[in-house]
This record gives sequence, C-alpha cells and structure tokens, in this order.
Amino acid sequence: MTDPRDEEIAELRRQLAEKDAVIAQLRAELAALKEAFAKSSRNSSKPPSSDGPGAKARPKKSPSGRKPGGQPGHKRHERVLVPPEKVHEVVPCIPKQCDACAGLLHGQDPEPHRHQVFELPPVEPVVTEVQQHALGCGLCGHRTVGKLPEGVSTRAFGPTVDAVVAVYIEGVEPTNNGAEQVARHGVIMRKISYGTHSVAGSRFVERMLTVHATLRRQHRKLLDFMRSACTAALRRHPAPSTLPIEAPANPLRRAA
Repeated sequence: MTDPRDEEIAELRRQLAEKDAVIAQLRAELAALKEAFAKSSRNSSKPPSSDGPGAKARPKKSPSGRKPGGQPGHKRHERVLVPPEKVHEVVPCIPKQCDACAGLLHGQDPEPHRHQVFELPPVEPVVTEVQQHALGCGLCGHRTVGKLPEGVSTRAFGPTVDAVVAVYIEGVEPTNNGAEQVARHGVIMRKISYGTHSVAGSRFVERMLTVHATLRRQHRKLLDFMRSACTAALRRHPAPSTLPIEAPANPLRRAA
C-alpha cells in the first residue's frame, strides 16, 4: 500500500525542479541584459552616437607638448616608387646655373631625386557603328531593313554613358545615402508596429511608403495626391503620376 504523502512529495519535487529551471533561465537572461547594458563606445565597438544621455563623457587628454605629426626618430613612411621599366615618361630636370652664384653648371647627377606623379589616362568613347542595310524584295517589292543586333539600343548612348552622365546630374547622388534616408521611416515603423495580417496589407504599406517618400522629395502633399487618386478611381480616369511636375516654360526666356 502506497503512502499518499509520497505522491505529494514527488509532485512538490517536480514543481521545485521546474522553478529551478525557470530561475536559471531568468538569471542567464539578466546576466546577458546587464552585459549589453554595460557596453558603450568606450569598451566595445559601438559608435559614440549609441551612448545614452547618462553615459560619462570621455576624459580629455592632457596636452603632451609635442608638435603634431611625425616625431623625431619616427620611421618615415613613403609611397613605394614604380620601377623605371614601368614608367611611361621620364622628364629630366637639369639645372643650368647655380642658385647661389649664378655660375654655369655642367654634367648630370648619377642618382637624381625621383619624383613620380600618377595620372589617369584620358577617357575616349568607343564608337560602334551598326549599318542597317535595306534590301528590296524581287517578288513583292517590299524593302526590309536589317534589325539591330540583340543588346544594341536604338539610342545614341549606351548604358555606361548613361551611368556616367547620371553622376554629374544635379540632384542625383552618386551614393545610396538618399535611399537609406528614405527607407529609414519604413524600418522604424516596422520595429514599432505589429506588422500586417496579409500579403495585400504588406503591398499596401510598401506602396504608400514609396508614394510618401517620392512626393516628399518633390515637396508635394500626400493628402492632395491621395484625393486626386481616389477621385480618378471613382471617375474611371487615369491615376495621377508620381513623376516630378515640370514647371511651365518661361516665354520671356524662350523669346530671348
């Protein structure tokens, strides 16, 4: 015959073991949070901008009294010279007269000081001419023009020229800084929200963020655009465009 107290003791031991496991897990999480909270730009690779307002300021270094730059005895670091056989052009600079007494100088220095200047070669466009022959048919008289090869654009400039020109267009940044700034709002909203309930909801948020960012860079109001879009949808008219609205031409400038 079993004692009912044995079952009660076993149940209490099981509950105690579960609580010990939970306590161990909470202690590990607490230690990880303390370690993360203690990290700063002074003891980790975190940037100084991530330090909170309560972080202690870095102590200012006391002046050492030394001049900036290389100190006496410091090993000099210079650019390695290109071997003479790889130099494209050699320009000898031989003095004609003495700087001190203006006397005439003769001969050459067997070991002159070598000063090398690196420069990029001039960029010349590569022009490819595609000749499209037009031949007439002897049966029907129709003239057929040869088609352009695959990959050849009908425009006068290729993709490389377009990429180079885009770099020099005012308002087009050669970096992705602008794209990162535009995407920052969506990233922050995603972190503080609970997401969407469907794929359609995700597509709606993506499009609305895209429209908002595009209109914001054009200094256009999102509410006016949405009102025009809804009105166009109800009246079955074409939707308004998010492309930049060109300013009307100045007739005085055209006449000039």
